[in-house]
Amino acid sequence: MRYFFMMMMAFVLLACSHSFYYFKGPDDPPPASYHALVLDSSYALYVRKVNRVGGEGERDLETKQRSVRSETQPLIEVEYLLVSDSLRNVIYISTLADKFQKYYQKNYLGDGYVNMWDFETILFGKMQDSHTFVFASKDKDNSTIEWQWRRHGTEAVIVDIQEFVKGEFQLFIPAHEALKDSILFMRVGAFNIVYHEPGMSLTKGIIPWKDRSIHIEENGGRFTVFFMLDSVLTNGYSQIKFLDNRVPFTPEPLYSR
Repeated sequence: MRYFFMMMMAFVLLACSHSFYYFKGPDDPPPASYHALVLDSSYALYVRKVNRVGGEGERDLETKQRSVRSETQPLIEVEYLLVSDSLRNVIYISTLADKFQKYYQKNYLGDGYVNMWDFETILFGKMQDSHTFVFASKDKDNSTIEWQWRRHGTEAVIVDIQEFVKGEFQLFIPAHEALKDSILFMRVGAFNIVYHEPGMSLTKGIIPWKDRSIHIEENGGRFTVFFMLDSVLTNGYSQIKFLDNRVPFTPEPLYSR
């Protein structure tokens, strides 16, 4: 069950600082082991947002019919789901837990912006069919986590989670039992992955990614994920790097032919 709990930890971590490292560029050429995963126009972005609506522990989801964000109902949780139906690719991104429930209310850039500063874990998977996402173990032992999902107009919901160890069924959990809230996402329009530090100007401090690509370096079954920025930061760096511990499942099926 370690794969299941590795995934679920993305929802319960109480981290407050960023989860990435800075990487020098553009003077450092990408190594030959890089794979560029281009997020072309076939990808759709779905966003899950949770608000606090009352006292501690009282939460609500933003849906098409209900947008509850306000000063008294702050945004406290954000997650992203990128889906390409034609490529059958799935990318789920969890973000830093808002321990004091003030961060996203002040720093959320809006639905069209995916801020890499906030990323906690990145899950790469494939669509097995129109209702199933499969995330494969990095151990190459045929162990997987499968998410069953349904789409209704602009809404998408994860309905249950299954674990298979070495190809054999091990565990089934309805999504609403795995978490306190429904795993419901809303589709948004055009999107851009950007870098934005907390406290910077919301109009001048947004730096877009350079090539609409997620760069992945594989080294002995371990994976490092890079995002190249469109300009050099004040600290002299122009790439953001997430280490293998932030990539719990293999991204190889998304770029292998």
